[in-house]
Amino acid sequence: MLQVNSFFFFHLFPVAFICAGVIHRFYKKDLTSSVKTPEEALKYRYNKPSVIKSSLVVLITVILFFLNVPMEIVSIGVGSFLLITRRVKPEKVYNLIDFRLLILFIGLFIVIKGVEKSVVFYSLVEHFQMLVTAPLSLVFSSLLVSNVVSNVPAVLIFKPLIVNYFNDEKAWFFLAMSSTFAGNLTILGSIANIIVIEGASPKVKIGFFEYLKIGLPVTLLSVLVGLVILSLF
Repeated sequence: MLQVNSFFFFHLFPVAFICAGVIHRFYKKDLTSSVKTPEEALKYRYNKPSVIKSSLVVLITVILFFLNVPMEIVSIGVGSFLLITRRVKPEKVYNLIDFRLLILFIGLFIVIKGVEKSVVFYSLVEHFQMLVTAPLSLVFSSLLVSNVVSNVPAVLIFKPLIVNYFNDEKAWFFLAMSSTFAGNLTILGSIANIIVIEGASPKVKIGFFEYLKIGLPVTLLSVLVGLVILSLF
């Protein structure tokens, strides 16, 4: 599985790098302008041993993900370790947790699981089976669906389609690539977009079309280049 993760990372990292360059080109002035920050805001108190410990835990977490250790076990394990060995009061940590966001995710996956168990879901899968017959149609249909229901639910919709009708491991790569890059197209394409825009809203207003202005070229470029790379290798 390490080989699979490495394949996906090394083949699609260049695509992400190119798209980062495109974003920099569009927002070069904003990204290079200096930010005036009060001097006192630069003085952070931190505990050096805690920083080192947390950095090592992050490194171990990434390695375990590459080794295909179940993500939920890794997350609970490293989170518990950091809480047990903490130097900060738990109340301070809990105050930083966005419980509204957690409820959003819980509700989202409950609804998705409910739809997955319904008759309507199997009807949708049958219709998609007739439309999605090749990697190209899989990529662009997942791109479309991801921007209607968000990319995580879209993957769950396409999952039984690939399991039952695509006898090819590479189909998973195409789905992972297209659904991930689909999140760049519109604000609705990924829950992560909503999280960032909501967090930035007190100081920065990002409208649908402002996002689409950069999201459209970046998404088309990344999906097309990713499609070519995965088709060749």
